[in-house]
Amino acid sequence: MKNIANIINFLKMEKNNYLLINQVSDEIGIFYLHVIQFFSTSTGININLNADVDNISTNNDLFELKKINVFITTSAKKIDQILSSNDKSIVFSDYKNFKKYQKNCQTINGYNFSNDLKTFVKETLKIENQSLIEICTKNPQLILSETTKYLLNKDNYLKDMAIDSEVNKILEIRKKIFELKRSDNIQKLFLAIKEEVNYKKFSFLTY
Repeated sequence: MKNIANIINFLKMEKNNYLLINQVSDEIGIFYLHVIQFFSTSTGININLNADVDNISTNNDLFELKKINVFITTSAKKIDQILSSNDKSIVFSDYKNFKKYQKNCQTINGYNFSNDLKTFVKETLKIENQSLIEICTKNPQLILSETTKYLLNKDNYLKDMAIDSEVNKILEIRKKIFELKRSDNIQKLFLAIKEEVNYKKFSFLTY
């Protein structure tokens, strides 16, 4: 509960500040990214997923307070650059940097993700389905697709045994997206995101 509350409070803070997340794995990182996007939507905050460290601002601009940059990096040099800027930012990194910077900014340790996932599903989304929680705990990157599917069709959730195939397919697409976010190939990233959207639309029709 504490980590989810910390994310909400971070998003609501008016001043520019920083949040560093030890994502542990790409899959857990995707879970936390979804939580951030979920709450940012309700608070009217724009999340910049393609943030460039070299383009962050060193000037304090009040009109930029509703924008939050999201970075994925294990480079301490880049993190130093981010923390010295005036942009409100979230950094997905590793445990080494989590330990190094936990006194310099707000932090979340992804090793606690299972409790955070249960809190988000049960208390925020008001979903009590144990099968969904177990699937998302094993595959945290599927939090968006599984919860959306459940909310669209609660009565028939998981009655189709094709779920294993779907899990593998979405996992493959999500991994591709996360890897592309670390590169400069915007076109391939766009196509991968489009592929995910189209696949989820198709999968919803089968339930």
